[in-house]
Amino acid sequence: MRIQPLRAAAWWLVLTGWVTALIAPGAAAISAFTALPALGVEVPAYKAFFADDPDGAGRLAAGFVTAPIFLAADRIQLGLAGIAVLLVVVSRGIPCGNGGSINRLVSGLALLSALGCLAWYLLFVAPQIAPSLDDWRAAALADDSTAAATAYQIFDPLHRAAERLMTATLASLLVLITACGLATGTNSRMARR
Repeated sequence: MRIQPLRAAAWWLVLTGWVTALIAPGAAAISAFTALPALGVEVPAYKAFFADDPDGAGRLAAGFVTAPIFLAADRIQLGLAGIAVLLVVVSRGIPCGNGGSINRLVSGLALLSALGCLAWYLLFVAPQIAPSLDDWRAAALADDSTAAATAYQIFDPLHRAAERLMTATLASLLVLITACGLATGTNSRMARR
């Protein structure tokens, strides 16, 4: 089965974009959450809450910087996942060559896993993160350590769940990319024979 070059190109672009949308916000967060506390950056309105915790003040600033990046990445992932599903429907299967039934099974399961993890994150985790973070920020702004601790107890497990789901999505996409790469390599070897 020969796949059309435009569909194959679109497929690889979607996978590349999706992986980038997962990695880029994480890289930005690592950079911001490392650099801003080290630089002593703080948000003046929160100075009272972080009087004894300059590192926490830097992490708060990093959170303000990276939150829009994560929101944009969520939207990009949703759009790319939709395009991936559309390409699978139009192609009547995953458009990455014919690597045999095992390859189709592996790539199909990997795509379903990536879509499932993304859906779970977008439906059940992401909508709860923003309000819990807003509650924590409001408590910190009011210098209310009790309310901040309560809000953080809600936010932290959601944040950890988001990290696990994004890692699982990325792992699923890497398996999918590997399976598609092997299938494409199989097609190239067959064409040369």
